Amino acid sequence: MGANKGDVVPVSFGRELTAEEARDERFAAAEERLARLSVEADGLRARAAEHTRTLQDLHGVFEFLNDRPFDVVAAVRGLYSAHEALLKERNDLRAAVAGSETPPTDAEIAAHNGPWLVRREDGYLAVLDVDDARRAAHAAAPRTVRWWRLTAEGEVCAR
Repeated sequence: MGANKGDVVPVSFGRELTAEEARDERFAAAEERLARLSVEADGLRARAAEHTRTLQDLHGVFEFLNDRPFDVVAAVRGLYSAHEALLKERNDLRAAVAGSETPPTDAEIAAHNGPWLVRREDGYLAVLDVDDARRAAHAAAPRTVRWWRLTAEGEVCAR
């Protein structure tokens, strides 16, 4: 089976890989990246749960301090705001790990200006540059089932 137009065929141990072997290597690398992100997401969930418990404790303190000087109450409110920001960050990271079923718009592709990881309905994973991502977003939407924005280092980042 020959390589398709645009296929990157890396060399492994001095020999050219077939397009199928190259695809398998890219697929394995993408699965490893997704596994690492899953572990990171689990850690963020644990941290968020810990912050939720802390927030519950602080709520009791807030009730106690409600009659106290304003600067203490303001500090507790600041902690609550920090907790809310952490929850938003956690939710953003969860969304990044999950990817998107919706292809990116031309504006999103231009704003990101980096590679994209896509998974098609047949399970094929591909890393696309900006031009290929733009073409895929317009032409292959029915076949492409998940999109992830990647950093230059190949790590998933927030959309």
